[in-house]
Amino acid sequence: MSPEQARGEKVDARTDIFSLGAVLYEMAVGRAPFEGVNAVDVMGAILNCEPIPLKQHVPDAPDELQRIIGKVLRKDREERYQTAKDLLIDLRELKQNLEFEAKLGREVRDGASATGRSERGGPAEAQTGPLETVRTGEALKEHPTSISKSFVRRIRRYQIRAILVLAGSVIATIVWVVYQQRTAWDSVGKSSSVDDTAQQPARLKPYLQMTEEERTVFVEQQARRVSAMLGERPAPLSGLAVRTIKRNVDFYGKRIDSLSDKLWEDGLRIVFGRASQYAPIIVRSFSERGVPPIIGLYIPMIESEYRACVQSPTGAKGMFQFMPETAKEYGLVPEERCNIEKVAPAAAKYIADRMVEFGSDSMSMTLVILSFNMSPDGVRHDMRKLRRENPNLERSFWTLFDNANRLDQYFQSDIVNYVPRFFAAAIVGENPQSFNLQMPPLSMHTNPAN
Repeated sequence: MSPEQARGEKVDARTDIFSLGAVLYEMAVGRAPFEGVNAVDVMGAILNCEPIPLKQHVPDAPDELQRIIGKVLRKDREERYQTAKDLLIDLRELKQNLEFEAKLGREVRDGASATGRSERGGPAEAQTGPLETVRTGEALKEHPTSISKSFVRRIRRYQIRAILVLAGSVIATIVWVVYQQRTAWDSVGKSSSVDDTAQQPARLKPYLQMTEEERTVFVEQQARRVSAMLGERPAPLSGLAVRTIKRNVDFYGKRIDSLSDKLWEDGLRIVFGRASQYAPIIVRSFSERGVPPIIGLYIPMIESEYRACVQSPTGAKGMFQFMPETAKEYGLVPEERCNIEKVAPAAAKYIADRMVEFGSDSMSMTLVILSFNMSPDGVRHDMRKLRRENPNLERSFWTLFDNANRLDQYFQSDIVNYVPRFFAAAIVGENPQSFNLQMPPLSMHTNPAN
């Protein structure tokens, strides 16, 4: 994702241009431009680090390719290509240069083969290499381009030319589609409940000082960011979903300065003070299982508000509210449910198992989160019920949410708010400065020193 998307800001066609640049970089180099051990690290690299220059990976790469990729991956969107059409033009020109150089090489090689042998009596290619004849050198001087002879040789030898030509063709096609859809992107941005003048204060003011309109914009932006942190293919949210998440954020906001010590009433500073102590253990445990740490960080917020040994009337106990049967299934004795060092890895394994069942993209991850509160069989049952009536519905909690009136009363009265509350908790924990919490975002607590 682009830096502006990672920050939860309004996006436009230029964010797609950035993403296409990341694809082109990986096709040319063989690795992603921004890397990390987990999604949080990758987001940090996107926001703060520059990709390793192309030539450090591929020394003979064309200067023009380095220039194009460098411009596409600028962190400031104003410094990128402003339209996909401009990028398309440069990609096509690079493709034409590659084809021109390859054609020169074929003509020179065919000419040398026709003479059979050189004046020195050996095969022409054995003396100078397949492309490095005098005629080739003269041709390159007469037709200067940004493509070096050595890079043409590398292309022919390792078929890199085929990869880059394919990349140019495919990406040019994709870019053109993005260009055609730019109007649609702009219209999506304009369809927001407020305009840009209202969004700027929403990024600067503390949440409680925002107008209702500004709060809605803030919640919508940050909900998109949370979706992106869960995985690829972030789900679009309906107006009702945004309002429901906002209602939960408002609930947390009202508790910032609460002096109560009761569960679900104590102050947000106290709650996140507890969270900061446990976050490094949770981040480590979930990262080791390949689960987005954000899930492990905010499920305890809605299950126990980070109280290590709270017990519910149903028998669930501990920060993750494991039932005794579930604890045994995941290698714990019931008494270990209060031990965060034991229960965090067990919770991570539970979530990893649900990811195998439901998927790991952002939409599927909302079903994974729901399955922590509702049995996986119940999640599948409700999803199948709706998709039998309309097979085109997305497999996502938000599909269940938007069609809750077609599900049973238990879902409508209790389950329907679980994922919106998770999003609200994540919005607060990842934007502590907006809620007057003196701490880094909870996902940044990766070691006890934090």
